[in-house]
Amino acid sequence: MNVVFENSAGEKRVITKNVDMDIAMRTINVFLIDHNYKAPYYRYMQSGSDIQIDVGSHTEFFYLTDCRIKDINQYFKERGNE
Repeated sequence: MNVVFENSAGEKRVITKNVDMDIAMRTINVFLIDHNYKAPYYRYMQSGSDIQIDVGSHTEFFYLTDCRIKDINQYFKERGNE
């Protein structure tokens, strides 16, 4: 899967390519740290064949391409964050 960031102007850019769920989530966390943003929550939903992740900014989102809800549910379940 790829991790894509969408800014508040609706512009999307690929942050990282061909990674597994663990690396994808780490990439998002590092991106947020680098931009001095502490996510109050992670909310995710299916958007076509991708997962859209809202981290509380209300205008900027991350996308995991070619990902399914059950994959991200399993990721959080394994970490005790259901």
